Amino acid sequence: MKLIDEKGRLFGKLNLFDLVVILLVIVGIIGMATRLISTDRETAEMKTATYQIEITSAQECFKTAYKVGDTLYEGDTLLGTVTAVEVTPNKAVQLTADGTPKEIESKLACDIKLTFTTEQFHNDGGYSIGTAEWLAGTSHVISNGFAVSTATVRDIKGA
Repeated sequence: MKLIDEKGRLFGKLNLFDLVVILLVIVGIIGMATRLISTDRETAEMKTATYQIEITSAQECFKTAYKVGDTLYEGDTLLGTVTAVEVTPNKAVQLTADGTPKEIESKLACDIKLTFTTEQFHNDGGYSIGTAEWLAGTSHVISNGFAVSTATVRDIKGA
């Protein structure tokens, strides 16, 4: 039995071109898997950072849901400890009878700014807590074990 037959098939069953394509696909899958699985934690440096996040249009009952000293989580990932809470009325624009816009305070909603301190990983890829990147403008679902809210990162200090 020949290694390659007259039609270019390996052992009479597999075309050499097909073999090269299969090997390239396997190498690509292995490369992508190692890139996705690798977290570069070996080169990452731990730093303390302070994040300011904002929960907008929260229901009035959330005014007292977050307190200084609370521990924040995203899913089961520990984020850090709340160091400041600022609650302000949610503002909306309403048109008056003559058609001019007027800013009014909502009686049913409030905005909550939370500041928390955390140990974060810093590397060339950005800032992450746990496995999630925490960059200005990104939204995350946070919890203190009592209340769950969607918050947007507004500011990062010490990063």
